[in-house]
Amino acid sequence: EARAREADAELQKRREESKLKDHKQNIQVWGSETADVELDDEKIKAALKKLDRQEKEAMEKEGSKDKFNSLAGGEDVTPEEMEAWRMKRARGDDPVAAGTAGTKGYDLL
Repeated sequence: EARAREADAELQKRREESKLKDHKQNIQVWGSETADVELDDEKIKAALKKLDRQEKEAMEKEGSKDKFNSLAGGEDVTPEEMEAWRMKRARGDDPVAAGTAGTKGYDLL
């Protein structure tokens, strides 16, 4: 237990000396410390439509010779857009998401 306290104190000391000490992460969008985030339903719907449109455009361009450009979307992500992305992404660890994955074709009784 004393060893854990020493390790924690050392970690805190390194954080204080770090160059990124004053760096503030965008916790509202990326962090998990925001349990009380107020999201606008209309903005989420708009973000979902935007994601659908982007996916459709990407599928249409599938055969084109466009190169991948990671710097192409340099705009900030809003909390509503992040929530829309979380809603749309596939979750491999969700047994209900696959429909009949856990039942092998049998319905629950």
